[in-house]
Amino acid sequence: MRTWRLLAAGAILAVAACGDSGEPQPNVVPADTRDAQLLYTLQAGTEWIAAVGRDAQARASSDAARQFAATLAADHDGLHAVFEGAQRPDLLPAESAAGLDLITNAQTTRVGLESLEGPAYDLAFVESAIRLQQQLLSAVERDLTVLQDSTLRDLAEQTRPTLQAHIQRGRQLLPELRWAEAVGVSRQDAAGGDGEGAPRRAPGPRTLGEPIQRDTSSTLQPGR
Repeated sequence: MRTWRLLAAGAILAVAACGDSGEPQPNVVPADTRDAQLLYTLQAGTEWIAAVGRDAQARASSDAARQFAATLAADHDGLHAVFEGAQRPDLLPAESAAGLDLITNAQTTRVGLESLEGPAYDLAFVESAIRLQQQLLSAVERDLTVLQDSTLRDLAEQTRPTLQAHIQRGRQLLPELRWAEAVGVSRQDAAGGDGEGAPRRAPGPRTLGEPIQRDTSSTLQPGR
């Protein structure tokens, strides 16, 4: 009888232990899901940043901003093609909060830039390009060490120098662009305010964590 009781007690403890280990872990993203989500973020981010660059390539007023825009568009078009090619039946993109936020920020940037021109446009474009790439770089660096797919990990790692170089180049342009924008505003003020043809002033930069008002009236698409 004593032996039976000991066996029964052991069985109960074993069942209880199995039940505990089978409980879902909260707030834990499976490794393969994180791979799929970062792939989505990289595909979306590079596509929309390239679109911002193409817009500026056509509208920037200074040679420096126009050249920066051309480099931005070409490099991100290339990166987008790479990450589209990385997609496989066992590695498909999965919608991610980081990717959706990047898309929203890029859409907001394109809509906001439509109302600007001249030096004000150049400055706002470069500031926005820096912020968008900082956001994409942060997503890469956050997930890089936990990626399971070796090919995706290598591609994400190789993307970092390009993003860092663009951010550095954009920051180098800012003093010159801020000076040009300030001169334009001074001339506008001297002319008596918002005269016809006077460059419009760029809005202050938005912090990445600041809530974004989505413009539902816009139908902008990356390739347009």
